[in-house]
Amino acid sequence: MGGAIAQTIAISHPSRLLSLILIFAPTYNPNLPQPKPKIKNLLRSPPVTDRNAYVEREINRFRIISGSGFPLDEEWIRHTSARAYDRSYYPEGIKRHLLARLACGNLRPALPSVTAPTLVIHGEEDPFLPVENGMDAAEAIPGAELMIIKGMGHYPPHRGPWPGIVKAISAHTRQTVELGSDQAYDLKFN
Repeated sequence: MGGAIAQTIAISHPSRLLSLILIFAPTYNPNLPQPKPKIKNLLRSPPVTDRNAYVEREINRFRIISGSGFPLDEEWIRHTSARAYDRSYYPEGIKRHLLARLACGNLRPALPSVTAPTLVIHGEEDPFLPVENGMDAAEAIPGAELMIIKGMGHYPPHRGPWPGIVKAISAHTRQTVELGSDQAYDLKFN
């Protein structure tokens, strides 16, 4: 939902943004390809309550949403999933997340009004939000840059593409600050 929230702020409160970075963020345009059947089945499956079942389910989810270009690190997923469960597992939140997504509606018609410099990052093999979703956002927002990462699915692996993603985000935000703005903060980059 972070992408939907960011787009909503960019549309409704443009003066509050210096820049916009959308990663795996759909426009909710109903004319675009929808999630693959495996993903829909995963979303429809009942929540689990047991910690071990949750961890195994997360490993399976990562297998389904990951692209073919980067190896899946099951130990890392196991570790981070267990920590996430221990910190705040709340299955009802997932339902609310999906309902909030439905309430968003199609953001595409309002995106041409976005004035913030925008970078859109999307995985080429995203089965949850096919790459056309990222392309649609970049096409709708005037002057938006599009970064499609080959071999990446819906979730960037903790290794692999991150140096390139961080470099692109740093360059985008640096450019935004250098453009100057009455709202710009005094940021220094090394």
